[in-house]
Amino acid sequence: MIALQGARVCVTSGARGIGAATAAALVERGAIVWIGDRDLAAATATADRLGHRAHAHHLDVTDVESFSAFIDAASARGPIDMLVNNAGIQHMGRLVDQDLDALQRELDINLGAVLTGTRLVLPGMIEHGRGEVTVPRYLAGMGILEELIPSPIMWWLKRFVGGADYGAFDPAQRRDYLDRSRAS
Repeated sequence: MIALQGARVCVTSGARGIGAATAAALVERGAIVWIGDRDLAAATATADRLGHRAHAHHLDVTDVESFSAFIDAASARGPIDMLVNNAGIQHMGRLVDQDLDALQRELDINLGAVLTGTRLVLPGMIEHGRGEVTVPRYLAGMGILEELIPSPIMWWLKRFVGGADYGAFDPAQRRDYLDRSRAS
């Protein structure tokens, strides 16, 4: 776990909800946070509310060029220490009833975006010898079934993320996680 004081952190889908709360907790603990979101106005409002340690940037996690521009903007001020892959969607109901385009969008955001973002930050993390990639538990597929059905995201992170730490966090436990990291 990295020390948060002065850490440079990117949070996807950080304009509102869990992403905004995560960004706020990180700023409160001394991190410099880049809030990426499709809604730039909302991301800017969140960053303005959090003060000079927060920056807003447009981010469509399903677009590689957009994601690359977000990472480039954040890393222009120094290496990225942490990527919080917060963006995610969930369609309720039976798989057989889901529209195939909606299912593909869910995969693109919940799996593809995590892989893309992780791939984009890894070279910098490896170069400066540290980094952390996190995924909310609801995206990682963890919970009571994690022993029975391995999460594709966590499998991928375990298999291919060399040179950076990785893990899943439960948004309800995020404050505890951040409190523990303050002591680092």
